[in-house]
Amino acid sequence: MVVLSASRVLDCVDDLINEGKQISVNGIDITVHKVFKYTSRLVIDFDNSRRENPELEEIPFTHEDTSNAMNSYWDLEKRTYMVSYGQKISIPMDAVGLILPRSTLMAGGTLLASALWDSGYSGYGRGQFMVNNPHGIRLYNGARIGQIILIKTEHTQETGYNGTYQNEQKR
Repeated sequence: MVVLSASRVLDCVDDLINEGKQISVNGIDITVHKVFKYTSRLVIDFDNSRRENPELEEIPFTHEDTSNAMNSYWDLEKRTYMVSYGQKISIPMDAVGLILPRSTLMAGGTLLASALWDSGYSGYGRGQFMVNNPHGIRLYNGARIGQIILIKTEHTQETGYNGTYQNEQKR
């Protein structure tokens, strides 16, 4: 397994808030854009013929600073949320992507989960955000919550991801 350098990952990530702060040794830090709560269940089957994605409701900021958006925040209770990312990611045809939680989240009792990002995927994406800390979390707008890494595939793919989430827009 070969993990690509941060400079290679940087070529695949748009809309950075602060390049100097978001680049790490082997990846790029991904920020939170919006937070959602689930309002219905997921229905999933083998061939997606009965698939129903859960409905999501955006959670407004607990405190909104209209003069500086980075001072706005959410106070989140212990539960599972969906977060949208602030960066557009385009996975090259010779790699797959993984978003891992920043260690600060885990140290504070919070996890970020993300699926494999297939070769050829392009979009903003979302992740599951699990607040396990019984005291909750204060999450600032634009906080760095995850790190995307790219893993080189054995062969360059001829056709890439072409599923439901291709070209996912910023929510």
